[in-house]
Amino acid sequence: MQAAKRLFMVDGFSLLRMYAIGERARTGQPVFGPYGTTRQFLGFDELVLLPAQLARFPLEDYQTVSTRTTIGKNARKPLELATPIMIAGMAYGAALSKRAKVCLAQASSLIDIATNSGESGFLPEERQAARKYIVQWNGGRWGNDLADMTKADAIEIQVGQGAEGSLGARVKASDIRPDLRAHLGLESGDDAVRPAWDITHPVQFKDLVDTLREASGGVSIGLKLAAGRIEEDLAVAIHAGVDFVTVDGAQGGTGGGREITINNTAIPLVYAIPRAR
Repeated sequence: MQAAKRLFMVDGFSLLRMYAIGERARTGQPVFGPYGTTRQFLGFDELVLLPAQLARFPLEDYQTVSTRTTIGKNARKPLELATPIMIAGMAYGAALSKRAKVCLAQASSLIDIATNSGESGFLPEERQAARKYIVQWNGGRWGNDLADMTKADAIEIQVGQGAEGSLGARVKASDIRPDLRAHLGLESGDDAVRPAWDITHPVQFKDLVDTLREASGGVSIGLKLAAGRIEEDLAVAIHAGVDFVTVDGAQGGTGGGREITINNTAIPLVYAIPRAR
């Protein structure tokens, strides 16, 4: 009984949670943290595979299987990949250095897959190093210029992410290096501000898809969203005519998200993918 009582008293205790409570009390602001959730969601490690036997016959040993994948097969310029693996969007300056972004772009070229600009938008050095380059069109319009979209192999409209939903973001001027400030087109002393979203009606989203499709010359136009109201959100996306969808689940990380949203926002991917399908 005594052992059970002691276990009950510490159940759910977390030094990180205690620190977060203290910081919120001290500053009145939410606590920010990198990477993904510290909460244990059901993940893909718990899934099992179904063997092919009679209803579906197994392949012969050593049989060659093509992994080539087409993203946006109905687009004028679909994105062709050697395998269905891509480097996800990680923002220059907020998540990764320019050197890291260029290295990842070079790696993607070696195996003929795509890399993603992240929400800092079009980065010339990254474009030069990447054979196939997806540019994120973000709410802050950071690194977003219609003239650059002709150089993209696909465009991903970012309306949300698993770690933060559709919340906006602000990077203080004191935390912005001169090179990143120039890239974002900010004046000295300006914070970098990304609003929650500047679209207030589904018609506006369709107009944006059409505008980007025309400006880019017909590359695949996609949508990145947090896994939440999946069916309703995808109905709007399908009506707008997007070519692909990126679903960011609850395990999604970020360069510096609010601790309370990282652990309490979005649906885990293992549930989100069947609902999206």
